[in-house]
Amino acid sequence: MLTAGGSRLRLVRPTSVAFYDRANRQIDLDEWSRLLEDSAYRRVAEDTIGDFWVSTVWLGLDHNFLNYGPFLIYETMTFNKIGEPVGDLRRYATEEQALNGHREIVDACRETGDPSTH
Repeated sequence: MLTAGGSRLRLVRPTSVAFYDRANRQIDLDEWSRLLEDSAYRRVAEDTIGDFWVSTVWLGLDHNFLNYGPFLIYETMTFNKIGEPVGDLRRYATEEQALNGHREIVDACRETGDPSTH
């Protein structure tokens, strides 16, 4: 417990790290490590639009650090031609959501030519 100005604040932290495969089944650290080394398994989708590359990957490690809501194990990022991230980073709970989000970003990039508009 922490106290701040006479009120009590409780910090909520996960007691353990959870790993998930692409079928959203919980797996152990050894299995996650093995799958993480497989680039074909990690890559969900990728597209190049002009000078931009849209990449969607399986992370396998829950990136929902707020401790409520679904676990987020997929991520889409857009990079410019020198590899710098541009536009929004999006995270998803399921592969279907990740593929739909990837398509939305690709479509927006094709329409506008500007990844920052998605």
